[in-house]
Amino acid sequence: MLQTDVEHAEFEALRELLRVLGKGELSGLSKRARTLLNHAIAAATAPSYRARLLLQRKAQMWQHEGHLERAAEGLGRLIRAFSRK
Repeated sequence: MLQTDVEHAEFEALRELLRVLGKGELSGLSKRARTLLNHAIAAATAPSYRARLLLQRKAQMWQHEGHLERAAEGLGRLIRAFSRK
């Protein structure tokens, strides 16, 4: 789960949230941990929110790793163009 693009503050918020959940209480959460909890609850209960997260993840993949996909699509167009001639 831990990736190099996760901010330290987000990682600490996750640790805080997991620690508090392990104790079975939700009082005293930092603002960032409370926000993370709200996102987790929405992802678990709202299908539209899950769909939005999926689209966001795909957009991020396209932005960060999309150069390979775009190159493959461009090469595919070239191959199709040459194979038609």
